[in-house]
Amino acid sequence: MIIIQLSKDEGVLLRKALKPLVIVERMGTIRYTPDGFSLIVSEQDGFVIAALQIKSSDIEYFNCNWPSASAGINLANLYDKLLRFGDECLFSMVAEDEAIICLQCKNRRTGAIIYSTMKLSEVTEEHADIDGRLQFEYEAVIGIHSAEFRRILSKLIHRGDKKAFVLVTKEVVMVYGSADGFFLRKEFGECIVGGVGEEVIQMSFSLVEVISYQEASALSSFVWILYSKDGPPVLNCPVGAIGNLMFYFMIP
Repeated sequence: MIIIQLSKDEGVLLRKALKPLVIVERMGTIRYTPDGFSLIVSEQDGFVIAALQIKSSDIEYFNCNWPSASAGINLANLYDKLLRFGDECLFSMVAEDEAIICLQCKNRRTGAIIYSTMKLSEVTEEHADIDGRLQFEYEAVIGIHSAEFRRILSKLIHRGDKKAFVLVTKEVVMVYGSADGFFLRKEFGECIVGGVGEEVIQMSFSLVEVISYQEASALSSFVWILYSKDGPPVLNCPVGAIGNLMFYFMIP
C-alpha cells in the first residue's frame, strides 16, 4: 500500500509541476519506492525523458510498504482533477494495489471532501527499465537564472533552432544554436559553474519540448544543467520544496 498526503502548498506545486509533464506526453508512469515517488513521461521519439522526482521526506506524509512498484497513469487526467480541486485543498492519494488510485481532496475552508478514483495500467515497454537508464554520476553542474534561461530558449526558437549547444569552462558558459551564442560569465554572477577544471565541456539538448522546459523553469529561480561523461545531459528544474523536474536528453 502507498499513502501520499500533501499540504495545500504542496498540492499546488504538484499541479504546477504536472503541466510540463503533460505537455510532453499525456500518459506516463508512476513509480513508488519507500524513499518517495516519481512521475515519468517520454516524448514520442524517446529522445527526451522528463521525470518529477519527489522524496518522502519533502512532503507532508508518505508511506510505502512495497520495495518498489510501477504503473502506467494518465497524467493529463490527474492534472485535470487537481485543477478542479483548486488551491484550498489538502490532497491525499492511496493505492492498495497496482490497478487503481484513490484520490481525496478536503477543502481547508469548508471541510467538504471530494473523492475520486483513477485506473492504472501496465508500464509501457520504454519505461520498463527506466531506473537503470537514468542513474548516472554527474561530474559538473551549471546554474543559470531561470528568467535568463527562458530568454535564451525563446531567442533560439525564434531563430528556428532545433537543438541547443552548451559550452562550459570554469569561468564562462556559452549557449548557442546555429548562429552566434549567448555568453554567461561567472565573475558577473550570470551563472554558477561547479566541477569544471581546465577542460572545456560541451553538450547539447533537443529543443523539441521547449515549451515544457519553459514551463518547468518558471517554477524556480535557477535551473541546473548536469554533465556526465557516461550519461545524457540533464536539465534540473527544482519545484519549490517538494522535488525536482528532470529532463534527460537521451543520446540517439
